[in-house]
Amino acid sequence: MTEAVNPLMNYAFENLGFDKLVFANALGNQRSRRIKEKTGAKFVEVKPAKFVDPKFTEHEIWELKKVDWVNYQNRAIFYLRKANETDFEEIFMMGFDVWSDGQIKTDYLKECHESPKYKKGQWWVLEDGQKTLLCSAITYDFGHSNWGIGSLATPANLRKQGFASELLKKLTLELFNKSTKSIFLYADISPRFYEKHGFVSLPKEFQKYQSSTCMIKADSPEKIWSEQGFESPNYF
Repeated sequence: MTEAVNPLMNYAFENLGFDKLVFANALGNQRSRRIKEKTGAKFVEVKPAKFVDPKFTEHEIWELKKVDWVNYQNRAIFYLRKANETDFEEIFMMGFDVWSDGQIKTDYLKECHESPKYKKGQWWVLEDGQKTLLCSAITYDFGHSNWGIGSLATPANLRKQGFASELLKKLTLELFNKSTKSIFLYADISPRFYEKHGFVSLPKEFQKYQSSTCMIKADSPEKIWSEQGFESPNYF
């Protein structure tokens, strides 16, 4: 489940020859549930149970089959690559529920394919060992070793599993390997998510929009925004 128990899981399946493991957690323990969901374990049923904490009176039963564990192990290997044209429809659909603004699927996809903004950038995808697309983002070369990252999206059924963080980590590393000076992005969610990856918010005087926060990642961000004539990029 977590990295700490991975050796135990492998030992149970590979050395002891188990085909299936059964787990239980207190009903309402969301952290335990999320851990199990990430391994490929399947929810079976809820049963009455007694716990030291009286607020828990039932527990969930989960099963993890060997084949699902193997699939999970394969999926735990992540790769970052540039997107191909054959990826575009799947990429665009990752943000359909958030960015479609009430459009039907065909109209939304047509708009995405024809978007001048999307055509100017380079799309990237994060995929697992089974070639499943887990997350995507687009980069823009602003020149002078400055870059922008935008349209970070994960399919609705794969969210809250750390894939956006994994892509952002790999993508920023990829860009800084190109002697990048700075990376900008606009945070449409809480900036705290991006702060975990080394981004900081530009000072208030450089913020152009109320609904999005412009952020930067650089060795010396204060030095960059203190340069004469510095201006934050427009929303991208």
